[in-house]
Amino acid sequence: MQNIQMFNQAVAEILGECYRTFPLPAKLSRLDLGEKVKQYYPIDDPNTINMSDIEFQIAQYTLVWLKEAGYVWTDIDPKGNYSVQATLSPKGLLALNSVPESLKEESSVGAALLKGASVVGVTTIQTLVKQALGSHI
Repeated sequence: MQNIQMFNQAVAEILGECYRTFPLPAKLSRLDLGEKVKQYYPIDDPNTINMSDIEFQIAQYTLVWLKEAGYVWTDIDPKGNYSVQATLSPKGLLALNSVPESLKEESSVGAALLKGASVVGVTTIQTLVKQALGSHI
């Protein structure tokens, strides 16, 4: 189950950064994404960096999944690269511009993701990612 939570956190980080830079491409690093996931779901020693750790693998394959599911466009195949540029696709932008009923404010999913898990809470981020991806598959 923790893999799903780490996946959702990686989705939030990736889509949040793409939303922040839209329509320009976001520069995404597997190292940065893995570190952000590791911040909320520490499995290994937080003072060591090993790109084969689960956090970094999930960050890498979450980007692959988002690309293949049509939420982001990337100009480089992210399977073997440590950093890529990604832009929200129309499907991704539609998902992030939606305003689910669970948000008390009149803000979009993208605006909530920009605030980050430290502001809106990990549980809220998990819920928003599930709603955004589930409603646009």
